[in-house]
Amino acid sequence: MAKGRMIARAIVKDPAVAKLSDKAALLYTWLIPFLDRQGKFYALPCEIKGEIMSRRPTFTLSVIEKCLKEIDVELGRIYGKNREYIVLKGFLNHNNPHPHEPKSDIPDYQGKNL
Repeated sequence: MAKGRMIARAIVKDPAVAKLSDKAALLYTWLIPFLDRQGKFYALPCEIKGEIMSRRPTFTLSVIEKCLKEIDVELGRIYGKNREYIVLKGFLNHNNPHPHEPKSDIPDYQGKNL
């Protein structure tokens, strides 16, 4: 996982991002620095709460679940046997992971339409 990621200003004009609720948009943008070199992270609400939203009391597990469902519609795909992973669409189109960034432990998305 990278130490951080840059977020392009174009994100504020993206129609799919504009459709997100305010909380889902915040979660989406705060998720980006935690993604691995292929744009993947854990999609279990408890993982996201602990890693990303631990200091946001209004982001309960149920709120995070709702936000993930919104993101899953157009901006990412939640996958895995227990829907435990997420990959963001187009991540590699907008990011150039460092060549020494470690490989991910998260399995690749095998579905269609990413």
